[in-house]
Amino acid sequence: MYKEGHDNKWGEEMKRILSHAVVFALGTLFAGSSVAMAATVYVQAERGSAVVYWNSHKMASPATLVNSNTTYVQLYALQQGLKQSGYTAAWDGHNLRISSPVQPVLEQWASARLTPQNNSVVQGTATLSLDTVHHLLTVAVTLQGLAPNSVHPLDLMAAGQQVASLNPAIAGADGTVTVYSVVPNVADLPNEGWSLVVRTGPDEVGPNATPIATGVVTLGQVAY
Repeated sequence: MYKEGHDNKWGEEMKRILSHAVVFALGTLFAGSSVAMAATVYVQAERGSAVVYWNSHKMASPATLVNSNTTYVQLYALQQGLKQSGYTAAWDGHNLRISSPVQPVLEQWASARLTPQNNSVVQGTATLSLDTVHHLLTVAVTLQGLAPNSVHPLDLMAAGQQVASLNPAIAGADGTVTVYSVVPNVADLPNEGWSLVVRTGPDEVGPNATPIATGVVTLGQVAY
């Protein structure tokens, strides 16, 4: 083949290419062993071959055509490589449609046991479940010992800073409640440093922000 910087060999190279040339349709894509020929525009190219590797494993040696320093390879070889990785690739003659494999929803778990603070009798548990694919954290908090029908802000904290404000705990007539919250854009649960705080309420202004129950979040455990 002609290589830039070797003009003196261009004539000989062209003769060699033309002597081994095949006629193929410009813009034609290959699927399997079928080649569809265009009716009007033709160019000349040299036959060749390539090796397709998938994760360092030799998978196929498809035929190629070379024209103007561009190598055309069968789509079928690409489809087979994608298939081995769990992808699907469908060619309809005009479009190549690639679908990624279904990813399992992986989860991380953590929990906190909530104990009374500042002379309260409130206690409970919290369970945290992180969907690591969609980065959604679900927090379930169960409390008892609250004043009937009272409202209490819930905060997820790290090093004294608020990680997330959860849905407030609204106690029933018996002073118990289970409340669920979903926090988006959480990439990972830390090994340590998080805590959950139940506040006096009904808001977090002044003394109403005083904790009445807290618990350290522990990764990889579920509180019962």
